[in-house]
Amino acid sequence: MVDFSRDNVNPLQAGWEGFASPGSGGAAVTTSFANDSLAGAGGSVAVTLGGNTHTRTYAPATGIFAAQSDLLRDGPLMNAPGTMTIGIGGLLPGVYQLTTINHTTQYGASERSPPNPITVQLTDSQNTDLLITDTLFASDNASAALSTLTLQFTSDGVNPVSIDFTKPVSASGDHFALPGFTLDLLGKTGVRITDISHDANSGRLSISWESKQGKLYTLRSELDPSAALPLDWPIFSDGQTPIEEVAATPPLNTLTFPLPADLERYFVIEEFPAPPETVFTDDFEGGVGTWTTGGNPGVEDPANPGVLTNWELGTPSVVGPSAANSGANCWATNLASTYAVEADVWLRSPPIDLTTASGATLNYFQSIDIETQFDMGSVRVLDAADGSELAVVTAVVEGLVPGWTMITKKLPAAALGKTVVIEFRFQSDEIENYAGWYIDDVEVTVP
Repeated sequence: MVDFSRDNVNPLQAGWEGFASPGSGGAAVTTSFANDSLAGAGGSVAVTLGGNTHTRTYAPATGIFAAQSDLLRDGPLMNAPGTMTIGIGGLLPGVYQLTTINHTTQYGASERSPPNPITVQLTDSQNTDLLITDTLFASDNASAALSTLTLQFTSDGVNPVSIDFTKPVSASGDHFALPGFTLDLLGKTGVRITDISHDANSGRLSISWESKQGKLYTLRSELDPSAALPLDWPIFSDGQTPIEEVAATPPLNTLTFPLPADLERYFVIEEFPAPPETVFTDDFEGGVGTWTTGGNPGVEDPANPGVLTNWELGTPSVVGPSAANSGANCWATNLASTYAVEADVWLRSPPIDLTTASGATLNYFQSIDIETQFDMGSVRVLDAADGSELAVVTAVVEGLVPGWTMITKKLPAAALGKTVVIEFRFQSDEIENYAGWYIDDVEVTVP
């Protein structure tokens, strides 16, 4: 539930998400709202509003709508011909129901009746500028009637959905306000089945559908399609085992199984992300292996003679964390002393094959004590073929975080489709020495 308020704070309807509406001129404004049920775990719904002539605070609503006064009394409006648009992105694939709340302020009954209706058009994954209505009439916020509009749309999980509210020329003097809306997910959608065919000689049925890298598929089926939402239908079995968690073979997957005896049966394909697969992991308990180190070890500090800076594998002591994150070993910019000045040293992983990956994530644990603003670490992805830099994962690692912290980073698109090396690089300036950077339990997963 989104309240298009003037300032996102006051007045804000209790229990509604606040959205600071655009000011005069109609420039679009976008606000994101964390919502696991509509956008998936950790996802956000991005709401955009634009095209309004201005925002306004109205007199409080009275009568039976007094309880909605905080929602109704401020927000965006149109008082001239034009189009006000709501855009909604970040949604899971599925069918949604949206209800807008509309009123025409305290300016009189003429705004709530013909010949001044609002035209509403929808663009979603199935339609472009679909006419929803050309006779939407708003109601006075202080009257005994409040206007709402309920519509359904389909999201493909990629492209945003937009709803246009167009005010005709004849309505140029009237005020149409849009204080907010509610949004509900009616049901997640399956993928598009491209072919169903029956081989009479073998008695087998084949189903083909569009598939995507990094996805898994489950075949669901029902005799009565009204019994439940499609993705709540039972998992179909070929007579021996359920057909579920089928790996993608883009661009198409095909299943073949004995033709069911039923005269009529309905099928739907459920798509969901494959769980992460570990393509590289090292807890460093097996030694250096094919990790490599190098660079400029810096300048010896007279106060700490004989000590330069190198990436070392082993058990930390004297400075830094009291132990590795797991087991006995971790990598450190000196295991038992502070780092030297003017150092530039790198630690590089063995080659990691991402040639078929559609996505990849780097996970590792770190403990840091690095002088802020002057010394720093960085994480990069290199091409294993020639050592050239493909992408920067983290540009600056600095500060004091003495305990072990898990770091999770999506690898940039430039790293995909290649065999890569992960580089942890440390650089120090000409003064000050700190405990440094400690790395343990490195893992890369796909997708």
